[in-house]
Amino acid sequence: MKLHIDFETQSDIELRVRGLHVYAPSHRTHILCMAYAFDDEPIRIWKKGEPFPADLMDAILSGDLFFAHNGQFELAIWEEVGVKKYGWPPLSIQSVHCTMIMGYSMALPGKLEKLSPALGLTEGKDVKGGRVMMQLSQPKEIIEGGCKCCGGSGTEDLHNPCESCGGDGNEVIFYTPESHPEKFEILYQYCIQDVEVERQSEKRMLMLTPKERALWILDQTINNRGIKVDIPSIKRAVEIIELEKARLNEDMKLATGNAVSTTNALADLKRWLAIVHDVKIPTVKKFNKKKGIEEEVSTLDKGDVSDILKRKDLPDGARKALLIRQEAGKSSTAKLTAMTNRSGLDARVRGAFQYYGAYSTGRWAGRGLQLQNMTRGAMKYEDILKVFELLNSNLPITQVREMIDMFYGQPTKVISDCLRSFLIAEEGHRFIDSDWNSIEARILAWLAGDEDVLKIFRETGLIYEYEAAKIYKTKMELVTKDQRQIGKVAVLALGYQGGVGAFQSMAKNYNVKIPDKQADEIKVAWREAHPKIVRYWNALEGAALAAVKQPGAIFKVGAIGREVRYRVVGSFLWCQLPSGRAICYPYPKAEMVMTPWKVEKEAVTYMTEDSTSGKWERQNTYGGFFAENITQATARDILAEALPRLENKNYKIIMHVHDEVVCEMPYGKGSVEEMSAIMCELPSWAKGLPLSADGWEGIRYKKD
Repeated sequence: MKLHIDFETQSDIELRVRGLHVYAPSHRTHILCMAYAFDDEPIRIWKKGEPFPADLMDAILSGDLFFAHNGQFELAIWEEVGVKKYGWPPLSIQSVHCTMIMGYSMALPGKLEKLSPALGLTEGKDVKGGRVMMQLSQPKEIIEGGCKCCGGSGTEDLHNPCESCGGDGNEVIFYTPESHPEKFEILYQYCIQDVEVERQSEKRMLMLTPKERALWILDQTINNRGIKVDIPSIKRAVEIIELEKARLNEDMKLATGNAVSTTNALADLKRWLAIVHDVKIPTVKKFNKKKGIEEEVSTLDKGDVSDILKRKDLPDGARKALLIRQEAGKSSTAKLTAMTNRSGLDARVRGAFQYYGAYSTGRWAGRGLQLQNMTRGAMKYEDILKVFELLNSNLPITQVREMIDMFYGQPTKVISDCLRSFLIAEEGHRFIDSDWNSIEARILAWLAGDEDVLKIFRETGLIYEYEAAKIYKTKMELVTKDQRQIGKVAVLALGYQGGVGAFQSMAKNYNVKIPDKQADEIKVAWREAHPKIVRYWNALEGAALAAVKQPGAIFKVGAIGREVRYRVVGSFLWCQLPSGRAICYPYPKAEMVMTPWKVEKEAVTYMTEDSTSGKWERQNTYGGFFAENITQATARDILAEALPRLENKNYKIIMHVHDEVVCEMPYGKGSVEEMSAIMCELPSWAKGLPLSADGWEGIRYKKD
């Protein structure tokens, strides 16, 4: 039988701030109610304090399928609250299926309130009930120092906390069914409605394949394993950043004659720049969620400040203030705060990876720490380790700050460069890291049948020199350092039909500065050198369009043995990858669109959730877009094949970021060479793909 369940919970822990793996184990987290339904039977409700339902016990013993929207949440609450606090029977992850993941696998929205309309359901979330739920899920009142058990003193021993307050010394008063019976009745109906929406949504979606389901279960293991963070060093680093913020705020006051009180007073800074120095601030269009419209707003973010500082006619006073603002921009404690907030009693952060979180490719997305977008930094690893020696010393924090400034540079910039290395291996262990080399360039050439590029990867791996030689029509051995850098930017920017804008955007990341005219010439030269990839873009676009116009028919594209197959089934355009997995484009249409290069043409459009506005809206496509999706999806499948292989060889994975995997291993076990060899074992479907990988070992995370 299929069983759909949903919990409503209550806690003083902020779920969005602290994360599920801190929220669920908290002594103050409780289940207020659980709605559940077998197949199409009436929905039942369990309320806090009632005996465990006998029919649920039978379902567990019978191995029934449990469905939940965001199954990770229900599993954690069931285990940490239901089992450990209420004495419920354990629920095996083997029985649990997640409707949110089912939606993600079909490129549908993750949130239940967005999923149901995207599926065309008449059943929807209870908006009024949602407001009541948010109210009841949080404390009604917190009386600081009000715990009568410990006298409000709390305890520093977090492993043996006061049973009443948990160690913080506060008394927390929650809403109860006795104090607010009407609100709890609304809550129960809200929970029941969620189960109905979840049940109806599940009927319109596909189950994960056995292979993908096994991967999701492994993903839960990795998420639950967690990553250790260096809490003592984080606290010291935050102290230094706060000292720097205070200094920079004083500098800003002096630079602006007290017109701007802090480096974050952007409205005042914009006004001062405009009035005193006649500096024009760039504007961009941003979506205002409250008003539901796009607005022109002036910005002073990192890129804007850098651009203004490039102006040769910028007054000295304005330049000084902007340099202070630029320096302050490196003083954010957000990542460090997230590490602290989301760490458990064992200082490990869990739940950092969202399975199938990236639309259309199935790649993992970041949650909480957002490990996918951590600053790379320019410092050498040896210097980073020395910075941590200072942070962990007994020296006064002001002296540590001065020494960092003296030996390594501006303290906030140094700490930003060290950000990754606040992730640390357990005592007696070290990280073993391995990363595939240029995997997207390899896969794109493999998919398109560009054998010249594949030969380079198989023989020398000098792809940047090869591309530069093609662009500059010279021999590889004669390529200069600057030309190689151009070749690198071309590889990273042009493979997905990128033009001058894409090239220049990537060039900025590698400090490459060339005129647009030259960038366009490089683009043309690169395309002339890679006719098979250019034809691949066009063939993908044509096949997708043909599939939309002829539902049910299959259209193949790519080199023999590496083809992708497009087909429309129902309301979805499917693209089957060489791995056998299919990626999805909901509600496709053939429409006249304006391309990124300002040419009107017929193309496929589909529905997706906009990453900026969050709106479920129609998006255009083109050949390079499909090539990017397919390449990144194939890279994801290479990773998906490697993860279980590593685990089966006793490599304990704690982190993976796109094409990089990090394991935490005891000294004396495992090696970079062995791990890289395991990662480069080719799946049967990837015959001829030239993979290579290398990595490093160390006690702190870094980026080579």
